[in-house]
Amino acid sequence: MENLMQKRPFIVGENTYTKLERIPLTKGIFQEEWLQKLLQNSPQLLPVAEIDAIYAPLVCIGREVATAAGYIDNLYISPKGYITIVETKLWRNPEARREVVGQIIDYAKELKQFSYERLDKAVRAFNKTYLGKEQSLFESMVEKQLLREEDETLFVDLVQKNLFNARFLLLIVGDGIRDGVWRMTDFLNSTPNMLYNIGLVELEVYQLSGSEKIVVPNLLMKTTTIERGVFRFEHGVIVPTQTEETSVEDTNVNNRGKITKEDFIKLLLNRNPMISEESVVRFFEDLTDLGYVITPYGKEDLRIKYPLPGGGSFLNVIYFSTEKDGRAYKNKNSLEKDLLKYGYSAEIANTFYKELDQYQNDNLGGSGTINHDLMKMINSTDEIVAIFDRLRSNF
Repeated sequence: MENLMQKRPFIVGENTYTKLERIPLTKGIFQEEWLQKLLQNSPQLLPVAEIDAIYAPLVCIGREVATAAGYIDNLYISPKGYITIVETKLWRNPEARREVVGQIIDYAKELKQFSYERLDKAVRAFNKTYLGKEQSLFESMVEKQLLREEDETLFVDLVQKNLFNARFLLLIVGDGIRDGVWRMTDFLNSTPNMLYNIGLVELEVYQLSGSEKIVVPNLLMKTTTIERGVFRFEHGVIVPTQTEETSVEDTNVNNRGKITKEDFIKLLLNRNPMISEESVVRFFEDLTDLGYVITPYGKEDLRIKYPLPGGGSFLNVIYFSTEKDGRAYKNKNSLEKDLLKYGYSAEIANTFYKELDQYQNDNLGGSGTINHDLMKMINSTDEIVAIFDRLRSNF
C-alpha cells in the first residue's frame, strides 16, 4: 500500500503560528459511542458525494439498528432513497481490523431482507429515542424539506427497490485504514455482481484551546485521498472551515481504456453544444434513481443494465454511444434472448422497443442493431424515464 502523506494543521496569526497536535482516536478519551454521536449530529463529515452523489445529502435514520448479524452503528438515507451503512472502528485490537469488512458486509446482507415497513419501524424507534417524537421515515424527509408530500409513492418505491437490490454504500469510519482491510475492500469493490460500494473514511482530530477540536475527514479510495475537509467542532456543532480537493485518476476505467460516465457526458456535450449539461446529467440521474446500473463499455459507449431479483444477474437493456452525435442501440433479438435466458417473456422486449419507436433512427447504425436518437431521448427525459420505469416493473 502506498504511504499517505501526513498533514498537520497550523493556526497562523499575524506574527505567530501554532502547530496542532493530533489526538489519536484510540486514546481513552474517545469511545465509539462518541464517534457515532458525532456522525449522527454531523453527517456532513462523511464525504459521500465524492463516491456517488445519489447518496447525498445524508439524513441519519438510525443508531445501533438491530439486525440478525448485529447492530448497525449509524444508518443514513438520501432523498433519492439510497442507504448508507456506517461501521465505526477505533482499531484498538487486531481482531477488529480483520473482521470489520466482513461485519459490514453481513449488515448489508441482513438489511437487504428488510421491507420498507420494517425499516420505517426502526426509523420511528430512532426518532422517538433520540428526537423525542415517533416520526416516520417519510415524515422526517418532509420535515427537513428534502421531499414534498406528493413524493411519497416514488420515494417508498425507490427505497424498496434499493433494499431488495442491496444498493447500499458501506462506510468504514475510524482513525486509520490498515493494509489488510484495504486489500479486502479493493477486492470487494472489483466484484461485478455486487451492487454496493465500500468507502474508507479516516477521521483526524486535533485539539484546540478548551473543549474545541478540529476534525479532518479523509475519504480514501485506491490509496488516493479524494477529498480532505476541515471542520471545527464547537460545543457539539460541526462548522466547516476549509476544503481541499485533489484530482483523482480513475484507475479502474482509464487503465482499461474505457470511458467514464463523466467523460461520456463531456464528450456528448462537446458534440452537441445546443443541449445543456443539466439536462444530460438529469437524464442519467433519473435512470439511476430507477435502479438501472450504468457501466463503461468501450472507449465511447456506456452499458445500461438492470439488476434482476435474487442478486448477481443483470439484464443488458441498451447501450449509449457518443458516435453519430449520440445514439442508443441494441443488437437485434439480444434483449429477447436475455429475457428468455432468465425465464421472462420475450414480449417484454417487444413492448419496450415499441414504446421507443418514435426515437428510432436506422441511419445511426448498421442493420444488425436497433438504433435510437440519444439526443432526442434526452430531450424527452420524462417520457423515457416512464418507459424505463414500465420495463423494470416486469421484474
